[in-house]
Amino acid sequence: MASIKCKIPESLATCRFVMLQWLKHIGFFAVFSNIFISCCAVAFTLTTFRLLSGKLFFSPLLLLIFSGTLFIYILQRMFPGASPDVQNSAMQLWISQYTKILWGLAGIAFFVATGIFLPLPGQEQVLIVIIAIITIAYSFPVLLKFRLRDLGAIKYLFIALVWSLTTVMLPVLHLDHNLLEQDVLFLFAERFLFITAITIPFDIRDVRYDQQSLKNRTLPMTIGIESTKRLAYSVLAGFFMVSFVHQLTLGFVGGWPVLIGLFGTVGITYLTIYFTNSTSSEFYYLFYLDGAMILQFLMVEAGFLL
Repeated sequence: MASIKCKIPESLATCRFVMLQWLKHIGFFAVFSNIFISCCAVAFTLTTFRLLSGKLFFSPLLLLIFSGTLFIYILQRMFPGASPDVQNSAMQLWISQYTKILWGLAGIAFFVATGIFLPLPGQEQVLIVIIAIITIAYSFPVLLKFRLRDLGAIKYLFIALVWSLTTVMLPVLHLDHNLLEQDVLFLFAERFLFITAITIPFDIRDVRYDQQSLKNRTLPMTIGIESTKRLAYSVLAGFFMVSFVHQLTLGFVGGWPVLIGLFGTVGITYLTIYFTNSTSSEFYYLFYLDGAMILQFLMVEAGFLL
């Protein structure tokens, strides 16, 4: 009997360990394959639908944004550049083991995105082409003799611009709204500020590599880690102020719970940035900081459902 009592706890411990290992592998696959960041893009698009119309629209546009984001991000990860911060990163080591799977995902994503893109109205196609041009110029020295991502702190503005065009202006065109409507401009500003706030801390993880480079003068290298965080906090505060004025102007669409949800998003995102440092794992940045987009969607949805 004594031996049986010992085996049961050992068996449970083994099962728990195996489950945790599977969850870990699934988590790494979702994040490092860029499926997670593609889900973030979809979540932000749904947030736009909800805040502009009070409803959620599940249209092929969501699949286009998901597959387009997946294709572009995989392409970026496959050709990361020669800097040591990316060559030796956990993601690049993971990618080296699953290269064929990623190329397969990229191929599927490309054909799905192309199939949805072709029947779209002309305005939406033009905007998608503009987004693609900025994205290519940001990641590869093809259209220009340099990459936009090499322009120091200015690169945050290009990232925020692409995400704002993709998850705000594209859904707006899809809903047949005017791009210059007050609500749309407010939402564009909110999205731009929020993306900027969660993008700024990403350079903190590379500060130990950037210290060896005179070319890559990132914000943490120029003004220090703590000042970089304070800048991100300020941009995050700007996001909430614009959101508050926006809701005040509209008469609080969805009621106070939506504004409280946005405030909750700011609070949790603040804590995520606060605990960011140069030794934080790559998974931390890619899951928790990028995950703030999904968090915002969930908080807004909770506000509408209350």
